[in-house]
Amino acid sequence: MLSFTYNVGQRGAERVLYLVNDGDFKGASHSISKTIYMQVNAGRGSKMVIAHGLIGRLVSVAAFLETTG
Repeated sequence: MLSFTYNVGQRGAERVLYLVNDGDFKGASHSISKTIYMQVNAGRGSKMVIAHGLIGRLVSVAAFLETTG
């Protein structure tokens, strides 16, 4: 969970951490698998892009949570 929080930030991990603390590992797994976007700076603003490098890592975290519950 530390790696996930580091990669998506505190606000991005809020829902997943809530679900894990509540014991809903399947819900947390589902929520993690949808977290494939990240915000990047683009000139004067920012935009959301798919984080291809995180997809494999998030899939393994989601799989771990599926088997934990």
